[in-house]
Amino acid sequence: MQARAPAKAILSGEHSVVYGMPALALALPIYASVSINPGTDFNKIELLLSDLGQQTAIDLSQLSRFKQRCDQRYQQFLEGNLNIEAVLAAPSDLYCYALSLWPDAAAALSGARIELSSSIAIGSGMGSSAATVAALLTAMAGQLGQLGLLLRRDRLIELTTNCERLQHGRSSGLDPAICVRGGLIQFQQAKVEPLSVQLDNGWFQVDSGRPQVSTGSCTSQVKQRFGRSAIWSEFGAVTRQLAAALQCQDSDLILSALRHNHRLLCQIGVVPEAVQRFVKRVEQSGGAAKISGAGAISGDQAGMVLVYSPEGLSAKLSSLEYQWQQLEMDPYGAQFRD
Repeated sequence: MQARAPAKAILSGEHSVVYGMPALALALPIYASVSINPGTDFNKIELLLSDLGQQTAIDLSQLSRFKQRCDQRYQQFLEGNLNIEAVLAAPSDLYCYALSLWPDAAAALSGARIELSSSIAIGSGMGSSAATVAALLTAMAGQLGQLGLLLRRDRLIELTTNCERLQHGRSSGLDPAICVRGGLIQFQQAKVEPLSVQLDNGWFQVDSGRPQVSTGSCTSQVKQRFGRSAIWSEFGAVTRQLAAALQCQDSDLILSALRHNHRLLCQIGVVPEAVQRFVKRVEQSGGAAKISGAGAISGDQAGMVLVYSPEGLSAKLSSLEYQWQQLEMDPYGAQFRD
């Protein structure tokens, strides 16, 4: 059994979506993949993280206790007594926690070997952790489908969101929703509205490099400084403006909304100066650009940067330090196959 789930790009609404504002997100044809095969120990599940070169064996009798320890550490984080990075002790813990949320399925997979791999850059703002968890749960559902235990899409989003909070501190549910559903969506307070909008050829994704700080650290600092700020309403207005501009394919309005969004992200301190200089050059050449994801509160890298260039700007700027790629969409979301 194999399954995969796509990466994501946030067109507008990163950070503000956590505070109840709308966000626009696009699934990308870059995937996290999971395969389930027979293992060597019938009493355990073997978990292989091939990209990290890590392997662990999960004793099913310990899953409940493991979940309890993770939940306790997360509560300590909520109380301000623990950094979010300390909630999960190892990368494999995120996927062990996913197994613990669906104990019946985990028990049925006893003796299996689960291999996880991803083409999604870690820490880039592209939803690597949500996509991998969604792929894992989808593979489990597919493996058990013959028993009538296929996981509903809304339940898959719920379980993936439950895992995401341990990784990032707070999860709006946006990353799980777009990784599970695919396409282009507007998301607000767990409500998903698919948008039948086709992006033109002026959209690009640019890699500014992996941030030096985690998404959890970034969101925690933003909450500390701006948690009660009125700035989130301004973010919400910009996202609605962009949604309307996309619907009518008004390039001038798209440029205006993206530029405004970038300035708001700079205000909350998640756009490094090096990225700001890049965005300034894009704007001087007639385009617009913004980070897509949590960004960074220190260092020079901020993960993915979206660029909108209806006049073919990439040809002018592609020689700069970042790598450019046409922005494309995955319409399917999480899928499994035998």
